[in-house]
Amino acid sequence: MLDANLLNNFDAIHVVQHGLPGEAYTSDGFLQLEREQLFKKNWVFVGFAHKLARVGDVQPIQVA
Repeated sequence: MLDANLLNNFDAIHVVQHGLPGEAYTSDGFLQLEREQLFKKNWVFVGFAHKLARVGDVQPIQVA
C-alpha cells in the first residue's frame, strides 16, 4: 500500500531516489492525492493559445 512514509523518503537526506514507486502509477489513492494536492492547487498546462481559432475562444477540458 502506498503511504506517507514511502513518499516522505523522497525528502530524506543522502538518499538517492529514481522516480516514484510503481504503485504510484496504478493506485487510486495516489491519484486522489495528486488531484487534491497537485492539480487542484496549481496551474496545469493544457495547450497553446495560438491553437484556438479566435481571441476569446475557449475549449473546455477535464484534467485528471
